[in-house]
Amino acid sequence: MGGEYLPHYLVGEVEIARICLQSTTSDVVSLRARPSPEGICYRVIDEYEGQFTLPISTSLLPLTLAELVRQFDDGSLHELDWGGGLSLGYNNMNADGGSDYESLRHFTDISSSFYRQLSTHYEHVFEDWVKESCDERDAEPAAGGEV
Repeated sequence: MGGEYLPHYLVGEVEIARICLQSTTSDVVSLRARPSPEGICYRVIDEYEGQFTLPISTSLLPLTLAELVRQFDDGSLHELDWGGGLSLGYNNMNADGGSDYESLRHFTDISSSFYRQLSTHYEHVFEDWVKESCDERDAEPAAGGEV
């Protein structure tokens, strides 16, 4: 499984990037673009009819790599407030559930056929997330322990 239950494409729409989760059902979140009278319209969809917000909903020109990264870093899913935008949010949500950070290192994969550098960028982001999260965890005093 993995994306089979995403909604159909709108007329002229293409997927420009996707988030693949190593969840039980291999959930997929798709960032799509389509032409419109305003230029290019963007939307994010998942297999559960989630309501997403993007920082850039339209543009006259295709997104730069930095703008695409902003879509994932600042985009959000209305039903959940986990911090970290769409890029780190799924990892943060699972870490809050008690999982250790190292096991979540490869939980989220962000890729694009159009922006080849996107995967490499997020590989570094997820590596940094693990390191920073582990450093914060290790700096906290043990429960019931002395400060």
